[in-house]
Amino acid sequence: MAKGLRYLVALGKQKRFLETAGVSEKDFFLASFPKSGNTWLRYLLAYSIFPAEKISYQTLSSLLPSVYDEPFSIEHLSPPRFIKTHDAFFSLY
Repeated sequence: MAKGLRYLVALGKQKRFLETAGVSEKDFFLASFPKSGNTWLRYLLAYSIFPAEKISYQTLSSLLPSVYDEPFSIEHLSPPRFIKTHDAFFSLY
C-alpha cells in the first residue's frame, strides 16, 4: 500500500512539473525502458526533422529534450515536440 501511495505522489509531482513546463496535447513522448534505444531513436528523428542542424550529443537535448534535462526547457521549440522519458504511462503522456 505504501509503495502505491509513493508512486501516486511522485506521479502527481511529475504531472504538475510537465504542465507548468508548457507541454501540450500536440507534443509526443518517446517513452521506453532505459537502455532500449531511446537515444538512438532521438538521433534518427533529429536527423530527419532538423536536416540543416549539426547533430551531436550536446545538441540533441536542445532539439529533442528529455524530461530529465536540467533545466527542462521546451519553449524554444515549436510544436509538435518530441520529449524523451522513461516514466510509466499516465494521462499526460
